[in-house]
Amino acid sequence: MPPALLTAALPAALHDTAAEVIRRLHIESDSTPGQTVRLNGETLSIPYRLYHSAPHAHAANLPEPHQLIADCLHSRHHNGFVRQAAFRRLVRAGQADFVLPFAAALLGEYILPIQEDAVRFFRLNPAAFARFCAGNPRYWQKQQRRIVSYWNEYHRPAFPQLSRYPIFQATQEINAAVRLLEASAPTHHTS
Repeated sequence: MPPALLTAALPAALHDTAAEVIRRLHIESDSTPGQTVRLNGETLSIPYRLYHSAPHAHAANLPEPHQLIADCLHSRHHNGFVRQAAFRRLVRAGQADFVLPFAAALLGEYILPIQEDAVRFFRLNPAAFARFCAGNPRYWQKQQRRIVSYWNEYHRPAFPQLSRYPIFQATQEINAAVRLLEASAPTHHTS
């Protein structure tokens, strides 16, 4: 993916900073189209996977928001250990909104520890996460289908009942948060 396509994963206000991070860390990818989401009125394209060398040692010594951007992009890395290490640095309360699509993407992963990190992210940022899911209903539905599919393929032996699968339980929490958000939204009456 050329740098311009990778910067499309982030809000326009961060494109210059993202391009600097991409150049500095030599982040590259193929031209596979990303997953389209909406965030604060902007359309973003979150890469499905990034196929490049593991992050350089100096990748963890960047100023913010450079480090946040690097960690978001590395959370899409083809190596699950790299994805998890990068995302774990993002799991905290009050995180920047642009991290939300990357967290939602990780819920739809097949690697349980990465999914569990995404659940922790949700629990630390429930209102923002619910707002993101409510604003991207088709994307969120796709992630939920992926969760069920991966449970069936990889996690069913450990969790024979879907209702006992912790990531499925988390989707129910997220859906409840979305419903609460939608119920509290002001309704517009037309006369």
